[in-house]
Amino acid sequence: MVDSIEAELQVDDTVTFNRPEWDDAALEYFWVDRPLSRVKFLEWLADAPLKKPKSALETLTDAERQAMAERIGSFALRWAVRHRRQEPLRQLVWRWHHTPLWPSAVELLTSACLQTASASYIHDMLLQWARTGNAAQQLATVQVCAGEFGVLHTGKALRRLRHAAGSEDLEVRRALQGAVHSLWSDPSARRILFGYVIDWCSDGGAKLVAGQEAFRALAESTHPDAPTLPALLPHGDEADFTAPVAELIVGWRALLQGTEGFERDGQTSAVVCLWLDAALSHPHIHADVLKILSTAVNLPEQAGTPGESPRDRLRAIARQWAKTAALQQSAGRIELPSAGLAHRAVYTELAQLLDDGIIETFQQTMARADSAEEHA
Repeated sequence: MVDSIEAELQVDDTVTFNRPEWDDAALEYFWVDRPLSRVKFLEWLADAPLKKPKSALETLTDAERQAMAERIGSFALRWAVRHRRQEPLRQLVWRWHHTPLWPSAVELLTSACLQTASASYIHDMLLQWARTGNAAQQLATVQVCAGEFGVLHTGKALRRLRHAAGSEDLEVRRALQGAVHSLWSDPSARRILFGYVIDWCSDGGAKLVAGQEAFRALAESTHPDAPTLPALLPHGDEADFTAPVAELIVGWRALLQGTEGFERDGQTSAVVCLWLDAALSHPHIHADVLKILSTAVNLPEQAGTPGESPRDRLRAIARQWAKTAALQQSAGRIELPSAGLAHRAVYTELAQLLDDGIIETFQQTMARADSAEEHA
């Protein structure tokens, strides 16, 4: 074959093609003519840029390795789309995971999502990866959704993020939070992003898991010019999207019900403390924050539910927040003498709202019981 296409076989077993694009043609021929060798062929291609300097690769620079990776990526993409087979791209993602070539894999998939010829197939492939793929495939999907694809196709990106949020892989979970932050940074995407997140929080199963992860990521974000004010809360007279109080209650309800416990769930505790700090520092949102948090846990207690209730969990976090401020004040870490008292006052106000919720729930339960007796 080398002779017939006027190529040159070198002493190191590499082939030099003297005619333009004949190298591509030779690879395409091998792909078509050797179907039983395709998997090993793809493994060989994916591994080629990763091999340590020796024999044929000993003269390659980092730039040349990158160029080789891009060339191989274009082969894999073309074959995958043409033959409607995921294997070429799957091999690249599997073998380039946790290597310097990982950004190239994400960039390749992102570009493919935006090109007319490949977009439809790659969109469907990423949806399948988000649902049933391994950690590398889900990570690639999440990172693609966090980029230009997510900005241009926010609804599609969120659908894929919802499925990927069910992953137990820590790297995927962190990437998911990064994707939510990334999409939130685009003001035009905020309304639809928040709407999807609240829909997930309102549902159950995998959607609820996605909602908890995504809402936590949004709830811990702050305004760029007001680092003590959560981004979901209003900031002055700005015209940007502001989350409705009723929907914030839904998000917090999912988050507080989904935690594993006061002592074990440090992330949720930190977000609660952030919002309590905001209530203390920003009078214009003080009442809304306490209303949101107290209403989120104002639900009838479920008998037989393991662990502490969401109401008790919230109360414990708020109490610890106030005690920490008092200890810092006594140690001289807080300069204002009244700071500790202010924290205690916020805690007391929240505790009263929680107690009022218990009374309200009890009264509603008694009213339903009386009504049932009347109709009996």
